[in-house]
Amino acid sequence: MSTNVKTMDVLWLRPTVGTHISTRRERIREGLVDRGVSVDIVDSSGLDAIKAIRTALSGDYDLVVGTVRVGAYYGDLLSRLEGVPFVVEVTEPIERVEDDLSRPIFRFFSWYEWKLLKRADARFFVEADVLERARSRGLDGHLARNSVWYDKFANPDPSVVESARETLETLGLDFDAPLAVYIGGFNKQQHIPEILTAVSECPGWEFLFLGEEGRHVDKVRAAAETHENVYFPGVVPHEEVPGYLSFGDVGFSLSAGERPLKLLEYGAAGLTVLGIPGRRERVFSGEEVHFIEPSPENIADALEKIRQTPEQVPATGSALQEYAKQNSWDKIAAMYYDVFRDLIE
Repeated sequence: MSTNVKTMDVLWLRPTVGTHISTRRERIREGLVDRGVSVDIVDSSGLDAIKAIRTALSGDYDLVVGTVRVGAYYGDLLSRLEGVPFVVEVTEPIERVEDDLSRPIFRFFSWYEWKLLKRADARFFVEADVLERARSRGLDGHLARNSVWYDKFANPDPSVVESARETLETLGLDFDAPLAVYIGGFNKQQHIPEILTAVSECPGWEFLFLGEEGRHVDKVRAAAETHENVYFPGVVPHEEVPGYLSFGDVGFSLSAGERPLKLLEYGAAGLTVLGIPGRRERVFSGEEVHFIEPSPENIADALEKIRQTPEQVPATGSALQEYAKQNSWDKIAAMYYDVFRDLIE
């Protein structure tokens, strides 16, 4: 769908993230723009909150969207000050940050977040179990899981592929060896140290890390300096990611999320994905994701099995690619658009 008629102006506040690290909002915005919606995505953590507040108070917005955590907190306040509808996006449960807070502070924010959700005019949830918890509290909402622009990854532009090839050639990548890829932030929940430990046990593999921030970024950088089969070019623009994935064989997706954004991008590109069992098994089968406990030994064993006896690995990538094909960002954008339109009419 595409239109040249502007239908509404939206301010979307989100936690501050590194460049190209979290692109969910940008992908949804692409679909909304096609429907005539103007969307300003503004970071709101730390000192960025000053800009977020100024933008909200100086702009003429029809509604405000806030992504948890801090984006939703400021969005709730600023939408009430401006007298416009407020939509909250819950990308992960509050419990995901419990280990980072003292017990009293966590209990306060948990209480506050549920109060905020109750006040919101509409609610979007990325994970099904969080939506079910909201419904058990009498709060309705919409399930808007992470998705993918399938064609961009399944059939990447030749110029993007060639650009990635040139970069990888400069880095010294062995194109004859299988390539395992990780894209994203180098945070605790991604099991980066376990992947790096497995590198030494997999001399037949090449490892590519794309990203720029997180507590383990120095470990990744050091591994690239000390291991001949580890490459770390840093962060790349999202539009260039399909080119790099076109050379990949395996993608690492070892976080606890149900359906991380990068998992579907790996899938659309035809990669076999390593994931951890648990909540994700509610969404994906063993033919779509190769589930392992994320220890260095298990990671190394899985990679060697994929390299030497791929017929023993049901998750070849084809089933996940078909799943990705059925889950487009355009469908998610249409859902947001319908809710936004109903709120301002």
